[in-house]
Amino acid sequence: MPIAISRVTGVEFPKVKIMVDVTLVVLAVVFSYIFFGTWQWHITGVGTLFAMVYVGIVVRIVAKHLGWFDSVLNYRPGFRRYIYGLARYIKP
Repeated sequence: MPIAISRVTGVEFPKVKIMVDVTLVVLAVVFSYIFFGTWQWHITGVGTLFAMVYVGIVVRIVAKHLGWFDSVLNYRPGFRRYIYGLARYIKP
């Protein structure tokens, strides 16, 4: 979901990741109060609260070094590239 939102809106993925995680955790806490009347720490605990921000920060740092991986994922072989690649093996 964060990738789709990032591509549609044009906002950087790490920012969208943090916003989506914060929204989901807030919803979990709100529904915990609605359904149980109190915050259920064993459902939405400290680790979840820490991870919602920490993962976005780590993604922001690591994404700078993985630009080459995007080019691998976006590679689309075409017919013309295939034919030109074979043409070098044809001897006149």
